[in-house]
Amino acid sequence: MKIVNVSLDIALAIIRVDDLLLFQRRNKEPYRNLLGLLGGKKEEGEDIITVLKREIFEESGLDVVYSRPLGIVYENYHENDKIFNFNLHIFYVNCSGIIKHNKDEGEVIWISIEEFKSLKEEFIPSDWLIVNSFLNNSFKEFELNVFKSDKTYSIKIKS
Repeated sequence: MKIVNVSLDIALAIIRVDDLLLFQRRNKEPYRNLLGLLGGKKEEGEDIITVLKREIFEESGLDVVYSRPLGIVYENYHENDKIFNFNLHIFYVNCSGIIKHNKDEGEVIWISIEEFKSLKEEFIPSDWLIVNSFLNNSFKEFELNVFKSDKTYSIKIKS
């Protein structure tokens, strides 16, 4: 069996207003039906800030008015004969505008910080870890390996 190795740069946004955080319930694989941060893949010729702004607008209709880079998380996602090397560029973001849902991407929803902590199983594993460490003021760059088997995910973190 030939292993396919794919590397992708992805911009992700932590969007917080008071005690609410903005997430999206994904319609696409991988991680279909799980909650995750807004953001997406870099396209050819784009810089990572352009990706961040484009993806947030496409997914929510919101405009980025401020962004601060927090760091990079290296996620190696293993599924069948494929390994995806996701370089997750994490930003703290302020936005303006009115939320418009993108049916192709998924529903955009506000979740309270208190509720977030109790919904771990409903989140993309890396996104939950990223947001939780941000909320605990302990965000740092890390590498994790995610192994998908049926509908379960196992994670190994390498600091």
